[in-house]
Amino acid sequence: MRRVVHGIAENKRTVIWAIGLFLAYLPLCFMGPGSDSDSLLVIRTVRQWLSTGHYFGWRLNPGYWVHDTISLGIGSIGGITLVNIFTALMTVMGAIFLYKILKEDHIPRPRLWATVYALHPIIWVNAASLIDYNWAVSSLILGFWAFRRKRWEISIAAMGFAVGIRLASFIIFPVLITVELVQRLAGWRQRLVILTAGWALGGLFYLIRFLDMGFGFLGVNSTWEGDWSLASYIGRFVYKSIYFWGLPQLIILASLLVISWKTRTEIKTPQIRATLWVGIGMIVIFHGLFAQYPFENEYLLPCFPFAIYWLAHILGTQKKIALAAAITILSYSMISINVLRPDKPNGASTVTKGIWVEPGYLIRDTIERLKVETKTPNIPNRLNRLNLLSPTSPRPTATPLH
Repeated sequence: MRRVVHGIAENKRTVIWAIGLFLAYLPLCFMGPGSDSDSLLVIRTVRQWLSTGHYFGWRLNPGYWVHDTISLGIGSIGGITLVNIFTALMTVMGAIFLYKILKEDHIPRPRLWATVYALHPIIWVNAASLIDYNWAVSSLILGFWAFRRKRWEISIAAMGFAVGIRLASFIIFPVLITVELVQRLAGWRQRLVILTAGWALGGLFYLIRFLDMGFGFLGVNSTWEGDWSLASYIGRFVYKSIYFWGLPQLIILASLLVISWKTRTEIKTPQIRATLWVGIGMIVIFHGLFAQYPFENEYLLPCFPFAIYWLAHILGTQKKIALAAAITILSYSMISINVLRPDKPNGASTVTKGIWVEPGYLIRDTIERLKVETKTPNIPNRLNRLNLLSPTSPRPTATPLH
């Protein structure tokens, strides 16, 4: 009986916590599509689709027709705001299942770490946006949780859907397959079949594009970023990797990790060991890809929940250090110390060195979001009360962060 009462109380706390996260995201849902210029391309795609009856993805190859299609359905009912709310709910879902993973592995303070994930400023600003990053990441978390719990149908559907949303999500499959082949725990052959099925489902989302364009649909167009030297790529990769967390925040976090390494959580089960190895694989591979395409911090988001798992594993045993780490990470929303300023955002040819105390990531993104919102046409609802965006309009732009 005591177990049942505890379970009910725990579920109640989880529901209240999840509602709190959603309420944190909610104000941004009413502030337009987001600061990312691609959010305006989603609107352009959907509005042109509504006006002509033909689909043409305005974002770069390989297109994002799954996200565009769902945005069309939701947006035609409730416009940009309802799509943002759906994205917020998807983000909350990801936080809930990350919490479940941490709790199942007996990582101390799982809700604290899931909150750090959910309120990290890059997750936060994308939690109420027309861009698909959080859709993919949340689906990966759900699929990974289901895979660990042997909920095969959910695992195949969720991870396959994540690939359909963003192609780079497929990386979780070779990482998981490699870990399975190395560990060869009981039932590993069955899990390999499941992973192959999920990978194949993800690939099906791109079949039409492949038949239309061949392997050319995999091309990545980076010309809008400017003509960079090798030094520019390396510098940009290092800079943007650091400012995923914030410079002072990363220094403090690294110090806490060094202090806490000897008191890290004990690896009690093969499942915990496997999750840690999967985390290493995801972090290394996504940073490798980011080194090749160091454009947007969001490209690192698929490995972020695994980074949180590692942080929780190392820092979780000591309450004061865990709280200090959480506050440090979340402070990046409010304050940032910048040491380089580019002459042109996302295409710098020169930088100015110095030390500038700036508003944090969330504050700066909200300012940019409001600038974009004032000149953004909505997605027309079923009554078509708004004028359609001209298909010949030039590519819209917004000032990216860093």
